[in-house]
Amino acid sequence: MPYLSVSSSNNRLITEELDYDIPVIKNDFDHIFIALTNEQRNIFLYIMSVVKENKGGVFFVYGYGGTGKTFLWKTISVAIRSDCHIVLNVASSGITLLLLSGGRTIASKLSDTLMCV
Repeated sequence: MPYLSVSSSNNRLITEELDYDIPVIKNDFDHIFIALTNEQRNIFLYIMSVVKENKGGVFFVYGYGGTGKTFLWKTISVAIRSDCHIVLNVASSGITLLLLSGGRTIASKLSDTLMCV
C-alpha cells in the first residue's frame, strides 16, 4: 500500500487516522500494555503477530461484560497506530464505540466511507 500524506488524501477517514500524534500514542501504549492481564496479553501478542506478518484474519473475543474486551481492542488499536498504521474502530453498540479512540458505529463508518469514495 503506498504511503499517503494528509495533504494528498481527500478521504476524511484516512486524514483523521494520519492525524494522530505518534509520540503521544506510543506513550499511551506503554501505559496500557502493562495493565493487560496474562490472558489479554496472550491474545494481544497473537493478534499483533498476525498483523505484523500481514496475514489478515477475523478475530472474535468473547467474554462477559467487564472482562476487558474493549480494553484489549483499545490496546491493539493503539499498538497498530503507534506503528503509523491506520485503524478503523467500529462497534455495534454505542457504549463500546465511545470507549474506542475514533470509534463509530458500523453504519456511520460505512456511510462516511461510501461518501468519501
